[in-house]
Amino acid sequence: MVTRWHSLPKNEYEIDSRNWAWTWVSPDIWVDNDGDGMADGEIFFDYDNQLHIRLHNKGHAPATGLGVSFWYQDASGGLSPTAWLPVQDTAGTTQSLSGLTLGVGATHDWVVNWSPAPSGMSHHFCIRAVVTAPGDPNTDNKRVLSNFGNVQVKFGRFVDIDLIRRNIDLIHPHEVRLDVIPRLAPGLEISSAAVAQAKTMLEPGEARREKIRLVHRPLQDVYQHRPIETVRHDDPCGEMPRLDLQPDPLGRYAIDDRTLPPGLSSKTHSFVTLVQSVGGLPQGGVTLLVQLQSDEH
Repeated sequence: MVTRWHSLPKNEYEIDSRNWAWTWVSPDIWVDNDGDGMADGEIFFDYDNQLHIRLHNKGHAPATGLGVSFWYQDASGGLSPTAWLPVQDTAGTTQSLSGLTLGVGATHDWVVNWSPAPSGMSHHFCIRAVVTAPGDPNTDNKRVLSNFGNVQVKFGRFVDIDLIRRNIDLIHPHEVRLDVIPRLAPGLEISSAAVAQAKTMLEPGEARREKIRLVHRPLQDVYQHRPIETVRHDDPCGEMPRLDLQPDPLGRYAIDDRTLPPGLSSKTHSFVTLVQSVGGLPQGGVTLLVQLQSDEH
């Protein structure tokens, strides 16, 4: 199996997503270009990025003849079933894995080269991987999608995140809401005005482009909301977190680090999660890694 997004490794079900904990990232797919065993935040064009996939054998017999196919697409304007491109290296060779073996209860990761084609100014991609295991009647846990997004903001500046919301129903209008879930370090914040002004009702087939502003304020007296943490497992009688019907753009919502690729942690990294919900139900989303740049260049 390969782990879906918002799930603990080697589990088929999502973790408790109350209070906006979800991430839309798989812990079993990541890029590591410097070989330090940690997921990297940036993906390069015209370069063989080292794309890792981690597989698990949860069965009671060795798994042989395993294969993995890879596709990707620019996800900045939403995903399309017809827009998937095969993962290729800089020479244009389609990447796949075949003839893999996993022992009983074993976990292992493999690497392919990925050189994505530029798509305008976008650096937001979604990877799709499909695992084949001959003779395994369970095909449900053999597919995974994972978003790769990176946002860089200069010290004391701001950056606008562009995204598109769509009502894919061609007959009926729907409430298509954008939920912005901050997981940012002190000094980084989301403009709450941009979130409040976003129109929610979309006509049949309507698409709207939105700009969400991410600001860095290098001030000591910036008001910061208290982090919204999950209940500690070792202290079940401790304080219960508040449950927000809609996320607070100035809040800080916890992530279970086990749902992230290796080396990423909410304690040392900043993230922002964008979720499109239709009629109050989450339809899809992406978690972006936010990196602060110096203003020297």
